[in-house]
Amino acid sequence: DSEIIKTQKYKNWFLEVYMDKYYDVIEKLDKNIENNKVIIYRGMIVKKNWIEHLNKEGKHLGIYWTFDFDSAIAHWGSYTQGQFIKLQAEIDEKYINWNETIRMNLLLDEENEIRLFKNTPIIINHIYNEDDQEIDISPIKNKIFKA
Repeated sequence: DSEIIKTQKYKNWFLEVYMDKYYDVIEKLDKNIENNKVIIYRGMIVKKNWIEHLNKEGKHLGIYWTFDFDSAIAHWGSYTQGQFIKLQAEIDEKYINWNETIRMNLLLDEENEIRLFKNTPIIINHIYNEDDQEIDISPIKNKIFKA
């Protein structure tokens, strides 16, 4: 009802609920920071020769990541066009766009999103296949990519 929304009682209630959620998000994000570093994950669907391509020409890995291993799913692509992989990297917290990260986590609980600034330097530590088995990354070990 539009009349209820205009009342001070409703506004106070809404602010309390919103602030509780805000502090929950801050706590959840804070738990993933250790020594100013954050482990991040990104799920993607890629072609079979993706690592070779990444080694030769790959530069950008995207700004949309997560701090939760299980939340790293592929939002784009088709399994008929390739295979699912999950990237794992560690970055300095200064490269996290905190305004967008907090906003997205307030809006979408299940995302567990970390939003990076464009061109954030990323070194891939691990790549996992759809069965969570590690894939050999020796061709790209210690190579710096960008978000």
